Amino acid sequence: MKSLGGNADPIRDKILTVHEALTYVLSQPVTTLVSGINNIDQLRKNAAIAAAFSPMSPAALSALESRCLPATETNIYQPYREWMAQRARNAGTFVTGKGRPILNG
Repeated sequence: MKSLGGNADPIRDKILTVHEALTYVLSQPVTTLVSGINNIDQLRKNAAIAAAFSPMSPAALSALESRCLPATETNIYQPYREWMAQRARNAGTFVTGKGRPILNG
């Protein structure tokens, strides 16, 4: 999972904050989070977020997903999703907006 969208554009465009993005990812069933940084200050801030981490509630996760959904519909932040959807169609599956494959019946 690209915690900051792969290039941090969603952060720069104020879709969500670094704190929200990292906390969201850490609230998922992951064992490792790799987050790109550009300087030591970003490393310190990310480490502080991780050190103070408390999982988001299901309601908070849902609210963040709903707030960010409009930004995901054009694929400007996730251009690889169109490629994945095409690949899935060629394999006889359909990938939903949440990345869950559904076999074509």
